[in-house]
Amino acid sequence: MNKKMAVGVILLMLGLIALALIATEIYGVLFNRVNIEDKTYYSFEEGELGECELKYVLGKTGELKVRKTVFGIPLLNADASLYAIVDNGGYVFLQVDKDRDKFDSLMAQTDSYKSGTGTASESVSFLGKAVEMTDEQMALVTEYFAEKGVSTEVWMNNTSLYVLVQTDTVLLIIQCCISGGMMLIGIILLILSRRDRFGETVYVGEEPPALAEAPAEAETPAEGNEE
Repeated sequence: MNKKMAVGVILLMLGLIALALIATEIYGVLFNRVNIEDKTYYSFEEGELGECELKYVLGKTGELKVRKTVFGIPLLNADASLYAIVDNGGYVFLQVDKDRDKFDSLMAQTDSYKSGTGTASESVSFLGKAVEMTDEQMALVTEYFAEKGVSTEVWMNNTSLYVLVQTDTVLLIIQCCISGGMMLIGIILLILSRRDRFGETVYVGEEPPALAEAPAEAETPAEGNEE
């Protein structure tokens, strides 16, 4: 195996492994979306992707540090906020790290609407994956309801145990491009290494086509001595 073939095989394998690590996310984004408004707060399932055009946000619990994954590996740090919404009779919390200013604006709009001084004119698109609430998230949620004077028993019975974590579709597309690029370069190197290895075609027992198609030269009889 020459050097070019070895590099091609390595890149192809790395591309396939990288694609396998994000295959579940790709499938979910493409085929496994559900409308949050069609769900009830207690009916979300692990890994389910919920989406909707939000027009109301009840409040924000606070901020927390999160780790974003690249090819399934936590690599990027980000600031995120937990926002509370009502979903068919109960509370669902959204973990948002992108466009938080839009969610803050939507929260202010909701407050104006509740006080009768505004209308629900704006909306924000949201797509998030259901994951179990962590201890840090639970602490923020507990503090949020305590400030509102809601007893633990009441909010625990009317709050989803899953948090919808915002999906970064831009980062997912970048990962797809990286894995696809590695596979493409690997395939190209394998094709080039095959050409270098086998070279030109060798014909055994017959003449090459170029010679076979060439017109045969007429044989000229040797001139003898005139008697």
